[in-house]
Amino acid sequence: MGFKRSLHLRRNGDVGYQEVLHPTTGGEKESLQRLKLSTVVRIHPWALGVNMKVNKKLDRILASTKWLKMVERYFINTKGDINSWTFVERNNSRGAAIAVAKTPSGSYIIIKEFRVPFGDYVYSFPAGMIDNNETPAEAGLRELEEETGYRGKVRSTSRALSSSAGLTNEIIYMVYIECDEEPKSHVRLEMSEDIEVFKLPLYRVSSWLTMNSDKILDAKLYNVLKENI
Repeated sequence: MGFKRSLHLRRNGDVGYQEVLHPTTGGEKESLQRLKLSTVVRIHPWALGVNMKVNKKLDRILASTKWLKMVERYFINTKGDINSWTFVERNNSRGAAIAVAKTPSGSYIIIKEFRVPFGDYVYSFPAGMIDNNETPAEAGLRELEEETGYRGKVRSTSRALSSSAGLTNEIIYMVYIECDEEPKSHVRLEMSEDIEVFKLPLYRVSSWLTMNSDKILDAKLYNVLKENI
């Protein structure tokens, strides 16, 4: 025996929705899993038709690996109906740092890195996850040196930004760095990293974008370069 869901509106002070489970056919294990989802979600009357609400207590882990998990999250839409959204979440993540490095002569340090989801190379800025003992600025400097050999000084760091809000709740930080004209150390790549480093002068940005119009560019790289045309 399983259960099916129905929603009932209750008016006793706050406006609330209660998920009620009714018996259907199915296995006992499925019934117990669905039964655990039963809950009451309360929202203020002014929120109906205005602001959507989520209840993280209802999150379901659909799949999990060492680094990622796929999450199904329930929310109340602007019409007051309950829906769900599936997204990817990094495990124990503090966000990622994007190293936007520029030399004193005005060249950006960019990389061409093989990315497995595309099965192809992608042009981007050096980037990586922020370690537990790091600030975004420190992570940006570390990733720059590890992936390119360049060192530098942080000029500014962006606020917390969304990388792809419909797909993941990952937070990123743009770390703007003035780096040396030439690399000062050897790159330290992981076994899963295949990276080639480029120094792109400002006067070549427009022609470089045209020449590589059929290549995959990271959105953050593209937006920064377009500002310099």
